Amino acid sequence: MSFFVAINRLDVIINRLERLIAALTGAPIPPEVPAPPVVEIEQALLNNRYHVFEVDLSTAHTDEVLGIQELVKKQGVEHCRYMTIIALPAAMQYRMNDKGASLNDAALGEEWEFEITEIYITNAALAGTAKIHVEFRVD
Repeated sequence: MSFFVAINRLDVIINRLERLIAALTGAPIPPEVPAPPVVEIEQALLNNRYHVFEVDLSTAHTDEVLGIQELVKKQGVEHCRYMTIIALPAAMQYRMNDKGASLNDAALGEEWEFEITEIYITNAALAGTAKIHVEFRVD
């Protein structure tokens, strides 16, 4: 039993003790306090799978598909639920879910908690490899 459930039922416990003491001492027995209903709070399940995509920035890309649709299709899910950029040695831009979406400048450590169906990469030919970490839930 959680602390909050115990506190929620504290008045019921006190009432039962008062009723027991009254019954043992012959004092008038107070009316019974009904127990409140138990309320359970559902928490969303955490992601349980991840993948790190590598983007070769030495090759120029224009709205290049990262490969999320292919990844999630193999796993039997519809989308990724989290993304973070974990390596970014040179400038890169991206669009989320749709080639018509706004072009975002990538930043190291940038995170999105979002339904991600695809990421489209755009960059000039520069040195290095960007890494994009994505997470998703497979039940």
